[in-house]
Amino acid sequence: MPLNTSGAISLAGSTVGQSIALELGQSATGTISLNDSAVRDLAGVASGAIVIPTDFYGASSGPTLSYGTAVDFSTSTAYKPSLAYNQFRNKVTVAYGDSSNNSYLTAKVGTVSGTSISWGTATVLWSGNSSPVYETASVYMTPGAASERTIVFMKEQSQSGRGLAIACDVNTQDEMLRQASAVFETGEITIYSNAAFEDPDNVFAGIVYRDFNNSQYGQIAMVSKSASNYTPVVFHSSTTEDMTAAYDTNSNKVLVCYTDSTDGSKGKARVGTISSGGSVSFGTEVTYSTVSTFNNCAVFDSTNNKVVVLYEAGNDLKAKVGTISGTSVSFGSEATIDTNYITRFSLSASFDTTNGVVIAAWEDREASPDNGKAAIGTVSGTSISWSGLSTFEAGNVTSTSCVYDPDTGKTIIAYRDIDSSDGTAIVATVVN
Repeated sequence: MPLNTSGAISLAGSTVGQSIALELGQSATGTISLNDSAVRDLAGVASGAIVIPTDFYGASSGPTLSYGTAVDFSTSTAYKPSLAYNQFRNKVTVAYGDSSNNSYLTAKVGTVSGTSISWGTATVLWSGNSSPVYETASVYMTPGAASERTIVFMKEQSQSGRGLAIACDVNTQDEMLRQASAVFETGEITIYSNAAFEDPDNVFAGIVYRDFNNSQYGQIAMVSKSASNYTPVVFHSSTTEDMTAAYDTNSNKVLVCYTDSTDGSKGKARVGTISSGGSVSFGTEVTYSTVSTFNNCAVFDSTNNKVVVLYEAGNDLKAKVGTISGTSVSFGSEATIDTNYITRFSLSASFDTTNGVVIAAWEDREASPDNGKAAIGTVSGTSISWSGLSTFEAGNVTSTSCVYDPDTGKTIIAYRDIDSSDGTAIVATVVN
């Protein structure tokens, strides 16, 4: 993360945002000099005197983010927007609960051009039983032998909070249309951030969720492109919160990360193997955070074949790199993304395949208002470093969702703008 923009700056030390050594990825107690080439590069002073602290304010050793102009996809409250990228049409899709229309599950198709995004006509994906939608998750299924599909998972509040999967296509008029639907869980569920994933090997979409009708266990369900559902599987048989999943295309496994509420709210993970018949078996549970851990968010780094898990621990935003081997996973050292995060809401992430970096976006409750912030994570071996910490919305936000557009090389961040009560999206560009 960049050095602080005010206050004390030191050459060494263990304080993130203050220590130049830490920003450069060096030891907090090692030898460092103002005349070191890396220090001069960070200060932007090739020769002559360097002034501490002012030459280092806001300095970052890694890539940074720039943003276009925010564009509304909804002029009313958009409940839990979720993004996906449609590779067949080269379009971005967003699904959300539209408060201006009975909170029906609604979708729009977005076109990225430069640093902006424009949105097509809204379509209603689900209006059964006047069902308000407060939680969604979307995943695109790659075209193959079967037709392309975006699967939108939702919690149908008016039907006892059951879980519903909607299979959708995007037509040539840039409209997202429902093609099929299925109930994947008849009882009440909760869907968290980055909970949906694609298994391209078996041509399934998957979702992890909390099942209130089964003692609040953590469960996983698979659906096909036609929204045919398979029997859900329990991955954690005690109260489970904040579960997330990412599919590792190198090992052909899914990593599920979650909070174990019955064991001090520790952060834990299990590796899942998905069969061609839609069942899932899991390896041994692994703990990646021994303190109270919330808001887990997993994303697969296809450049390094690693799964990065982000989470809140001790009111700070943290991350670790996971390496899957067989049916187990090991984690590297913990990295701090941001301090005083102080929230259990709104954390999302996606992977930028062009630059080989993770983009994370979240609601920062340290400040007032609750600004929207983002940062860039770069994996090296079993470690990850963060740079480009910045504000993409200087106002109250919640319910962030990220997706990468490989056609334009941009990351799109959707969120609910609480100040304007709109559903909003912004285009982010990595600047190396």
